[in-house]
Amino acid sequence: MSPVLPIKPTTPVSPIASLLLQVESHLGLVSRAIADNQPDRLLAAADALQLAAVGLSKAVGPIRAGSVDNPVLKARIQKIVSTMASRREILIRQGVITGRALAALVPSSAQSPTYSSSYSPAATARGRNPYGGVARQSGEFKSLSA
Repeated sequence: MSPVLPIKPTTPVSPIASLLLQVESHLGLVSRAIADNQPDRLLAAADALQLAAVGLSKAVGPIRAGSVDNPVLKARIQKIVSTMASRREILIRQGVITGRALAALVPSSAQSPTYSSSYSPAATARGRNPYGGVARQSGEFKSLSA
């Protein structure tokens, strides 16, 4: 039996490529957590993805899509960007679905906290609707003149 020799990489791995690999792996963890509907794993994976993305942006600095010379790195960056946008849309949709389900189960939580105090009867004077509610007669104009 011959000994197994370690395989040496033929091309050196650049720091940007290794940081991209970290971002890609964390993005994969986020995708799996979304698919498996695991909020705890999603939170941990999103935190790790954020740290990896910040590390990549600090290492690379502000770059534009057209300024990357290596077509392989450019394709990887574009794939990461499109995957992140897709995952963001999925999370927004899930948030809306969850909000609607909560509003169906608990109607009082359907109003946003921003608007609930200004439109609730307790917040308005004498419990009236401030916009087009039933008019209340004050008694000031009781006499009519022709």
